[in-house]
This record gives sequence, C-alpha cells and structure tokens, in this order.
Amino acid sequence: ILSMVGILAAVSGVQVVMKVRSEEIEDRVEPIIARSVRRSRYFASNVLLAALSTAVNILIAGTIIAWLASSADIGVQFSDVLVQAIATIPASWTVVGVSVAVIGARPAVALAGWVGVVISFALTILGPTFKLWDWILGISPFWHVPNVTGADVDWTGLAWISLFTVGFIVVGRRGFGHRAWAR
Repeated sequence: ILSMVGILAAVSGVQVVMKVRSEEIEDRVEPIIARSVRRSRYFASNVLLAALSTAVNILIAGTIIAWLASSADIGVQFSDVLVQAIATIPASWTVVGVSVAVIGARPAVALAGWVGVVISFALTILGPTFKLWDWILGISPFWHVPNVTGADVDWTGLAWISLFTVGFIVVGRRGFGHRAWAR
C-alpha cells in the first residue's frame, strides 16, 4: 500500500516540475529571471517544492494508514508503518528526479517526465503479477525500499536510488542553467 502511496505522491512532485515548463512556454519565467532571481535559484526552488510536496503527501498518508492499521488491532504498530512510509520517500523522490532531469535537460520532450510515474506503477504494481525477473523489477525505485520491520534491514538499495536521484537533479539543474530559453 505504501508503494502505491509513494507513486501517487510522486505525481504531485512531477506536476510541480512540469509547471516549470508550462510557465516557461507561456513566458512567465523570463520576467522573474530578468530581475534578481537567477535561473538556478528559480529551478532549485521548484525542485524543492516538488520534493517537499511529495514528502508531505507520503507522511500524511502514512500517518493515516499507520493510525488505521494500529487501531484495527491486526498486529501492526503505528511506528512501524510510519517508519516504512518515511523509507518510501526517497523512492518517490527518484520518480520526481526523472522529471527534473527531463525538464532541465530536454524540455522539448517534457511528456517524458511522466515516464518515471508510469514505469514505477507498471513495475511495482503489475510487475509481480506478470512474474517479471528481479532485474526488471529493480528498474522501479520502489522495489529497492527495504522492509524496515525486518531483522536485517538492507539500506543499500535505498542508498543507490538516492544517488540516482541526486544524479537526476544535477543533470536537470545543469541543463536548465545552461540552455537558452527554447519553446
């Protein structure tokens, strides 16, 4: 359930990043950039808003799910569910990071920013149904979120997707900062 929440929460972050492109096309960014705000700061503020909205959505949904699960007396503790929700946040940020890279580096193919959401949904929700191989399922960042209630929690996958997220953001930022305003 929390993987699905993470995918849905990533949609809000992707929408924020996509808004950067629509604002740019409608010539609303140029007056801001022409004044005291640098391109990198404008883009970074939108990326930060995308990351925060995603995290807040996951935390709200995770808190509600944790409360429902703990009050249903099914053997799940509130803290376990909440920590699992927090562990889902980096995977959602990876999905948002894909859109950051696309909008920053290749704005002409802005629709490709939604690829992260679609692939994550297909592989996380439908992939196990079709019994896909682990290496294919591993393309989805949600596949790497560990079960935090287990005895030996392996954080390696989460560390790797966090590195990919940083890479996507660096690509997007550099691309946005260096390109000419193109429609």
